[in-house]
Amino acid sequence: MYRSLEMVVAVAAVVAALWLDVPRLLLAPLVVLVLVLTGRRHWRDWKAQTDSPQLRRQLVILCGTAVVVSLPLVLGAIPPNNVYGFRTAVTRSGLDTWHTANAFAGSALIVAGVASAVVLLRLPPTTARWQLLAVYLVPIASAVAASFWYLNRLS
Repeated sequence: MYRSLEMVVAVAAVVAALWLDVPRLLLAPLVVLVLVLTGRRHWRDWKAQTDSPQLRRQLVILCGTAVVVSLPLVLGAIPPNNVYGFRTAVTRSGLDTWHTANAFAGSALIVAGVASAVVLLRLPPTTARWQLLAVYLVPIASAVAASFWYLNRLS
């Protein structure tokens, strides 16, 4: 039952993010957070549990995915579109702004993904699950915040 509930909540979160025009850079961390939080009945019990090799592996795979998805942005291979990239009203205002902002956002995500993966792989097996999740989310959220800061400086 929880798997179907997790999927419904994850799809609802993605649809809400798309409808509210949330930058696509936030979708992956949002989906991970929703899946993790809806999959647990008792937050306190989940927070107290120690490391799960499966959770650690999934987070490292998500870090690698963030790096792979960010490479075309850094290389300037993605033209302005409505689906992929750092998509805001400012970035869509001009081709130069689009490529400059996406190159920075992609670079920030690559740094965040590599840093998260390295730390996740180096943490001891006694690490709490919430700490693993924080090691993944904090650098990704920092990369997104840095991207908005950079975009603000561009305009």
